[in-house]
Amino acid sequence: MTKDELLKIAVNHIAAKSEDDTREYKAARAWEKHDYFGLMVSMVAFANSSDGGDLLIGVHNWADVEGMTIEQVASFDKAKMSQLLESWCSYPPRFDVVPLTIDRQQIVMIRIRESEEPILMAKELTKQLSQTNLSFRKSDIFIRTPGGESRRVRDHHEMQELLKRFAQPHSESPIDTSSSDSGSTGHAGGQPQRTVEAARGDEELATLWIAQQDIDTPRWRVTAMPAVSDARLISLRTEAFDYVKQSSVLLTGWDFPHCDRSQVQTFDSGSGGAQARQLPRQLGSSVYDEAWQMYRSGLFMWSSADQSTCGKARRNADLSDVRMLHDIAEYWLFVERLFRTLLVDSDDQRVTVKIELSGIRGRRLGSEYSPIAADNRAQDDTWTYSHPKGSVSVADLSANCARIAAATFADFADLFGRSPPLEAIEQAVEDHYGSTFGG
Repeated sequence: MTKDELLKIAVNHIAAKSEDDTREYKAARAWEKHDYFGLMVSMVAFANSSDGGDLLIGVHNWADVEGMTIEQVASFDKAKMSQLLESWCSYPPRFDVVPLTIDRQQIVMIRIRESEEPILMAKELTKQLSQTNLSFRKSDIFIRTPGGESRRVRDHHEMQELLKRFAQPHSESPIDTSSSDSGSTGHAGGQPQRTVEAARGDEELATLWIAQQDIDTPRWRVTAMPAVSDARLISLRTEAFDYVKQSSVLLTGWDFPHCDRSQVQTFDSGSGGAQARQLPRQLGSSVYDEAWQMYRSGLFMWSSADQSTCGKARRNADLSDVRMLHDIAEYWLFVERLFRTLLVDSDDQRVTVKIELSGIRGRRLGSEYSPIAADNRAQDDTWTYSHPKGSVSVADLSANCARIAAATFADFADLFGRSPPLEAIEQAVEDHYGSTFGG
């Protein structure tokens, strides 16, 4: 795209005199750290939109062109913006910076390209750090609305629409920077090479967090994949759902992961499901969100925001040790079942698993059946567990699944200074779920 064509686009944006899902106006300023954070959220929201979008800097909210001084133009650091996106996003948006002159005023147009996959925030931003009212949580996903707002995904239906769009092929329309003064400041190399077929692609896809409500509740994420990647481990994308369904675990009244064929979306490299249900009224008005994706390469990702992690004490900040042990046992049992079937003919039957729980800072761990005696509170917001050896064989999982689940719970309980002996935890797992683990 030539500079004249870019100028025409900018002029049309300004003539519209209103912001929408394709454009946003930004007043001129000397760029400080907090300005970059605000810009980052808008850029992520545009990248998660179907056609990307444009930021026009030096234009007031009502499309008055105020322009930028030489000092203001110089204070915008393209490299700093790129570094910020690399650090704070699961996948940095690709963008181009185009300086333009309109009505003898200097402005800058930042063109954000549509992303190839949903971009989420890779870590938490507090108001103290942003030095503004801006804050977000790790795993938040921002989208752009027709009314010109950059906001978080709010519900299951919005997330379904987002995933449905990303399942479609993407086309590229790169800017011809040879005829303009713009500089591409996206990922190193301008066009990152990302294919689901590559093991590196699977590693990066594993950062994807699907949907969650904006509620104060712990949030789980489970990622599991073969230690050696094979892009066509599952021959047909529709079979991905079948592998998940036949491996699902039912330790209580709700299967893990929940598999409702009516909720499943298929895409080129696999299948994904998402659902939300209202908890019974007597448990409060909280929402339970669950979503999962299964790739043909064997990469499985699951996430949920679920107040039942707090057991019967759903209205306070404390975690239930009974529920935690149940959840962890369920995750490992599902992984064992899934990969015992999936890797049956593979030469390498090792699996890499990561279990993560975020939103736990300030919470205590105790029993839902008795008063919580421990005063220790979690200091970090996120707990992450991976097998000590990095990967675990399917044979080891099958023989020692209860012990591995017990070791995982013990690692979590250590955060609160109240981990029982490993043998006692393993015995509790066997007592509650022994026959299931034996299957």
